[in-house]
Amino acid sequence: MPLVHARQVIQEIYKVLRPKGIAWLTFDGNEPEDPQNFVRLEDGTRFYQKGPRKGMLWRYFTDEEILKLVRDFTVLKFEIRKDGQRSLWLRKDS
Repeated sequence: MPLVHARQVIQEIYKVLRPKGIAWLTFDGNEPEDPQNFVRLEDGTRFYQKGPRKGMLWRYFTDEEILKLVRDFTVLKFEIRKDGQRSLWLRKDS
């Protein structure tokens, strides 16, 4: 999803969690792809126009972007798998 939508989703998760509530998020690793299959939007999101992902939006989030997105949470655990996928356990403290 584009960065602006990711911000909205994270804000909504924060809003609906109770104090001390836990959230688990995952983010894809960076996937190489034929650049002829997509156009890159201004924020780096790929909009696929060809191939099996036609019509799909996909964006790689850097670790720094992820941590900025979840800055209102306490990060309990941030894992990076060998394939680059990241997962976070978060807690809402207030």
